[in-house]
Amino acid sequence: MTWTSTTTTMQTDLARRETLTSMLVTYRQAVRNIETAYGLLESAQKELQAAFLGKPGYSFKTDDRDMHDRVGKEASEQILKKIKRDAWNVVVERLELRRHLSIKRQDELDTQLRNGDGLPELTEENILAMFQSSAANVDMYLQEAV
Repeated sequence: MTWTSTTTTMQTDLARRETLTSMLVTYRQAVRNIETAYGLLESAQKELQAAFLGKPGYSFKTDDRDMHDRVGKEASEQILKKIKRDAWNVVVERLELRRHLSIKRQDELDTQLRNGDGLPELTEENILAMFQSSAANVDMYLQEAV
């Protein structure tokens, strides 16, 4: 029975019944989808590790054991945030940016890299801007260090 008005819809069906066959079809498709998804995650992880040369300390993990009940968009956002942090850490190391910074600025950078807050997207433009900013301010950083 369905009752409809302009503001409210109420259904009184107690439970939707599925046949055993349709449940098994759904189950088998879900298993295939899960296997495909994890295969893609594994492939993405290996590609990232190869591109960033498997730097120690940066795992580029596409799974997270701490997210017990998270799936979908929430899980992918958390994993992508960690991957972005790992990637920025490697870029900062490769550009040797810490060498040009005062201890205070190094600590600020390390905090930002650790928590990921405010990290821009990893693009050529953003990497170049970070490097140029560091180079342009090297005199100020040296004064801070003194």
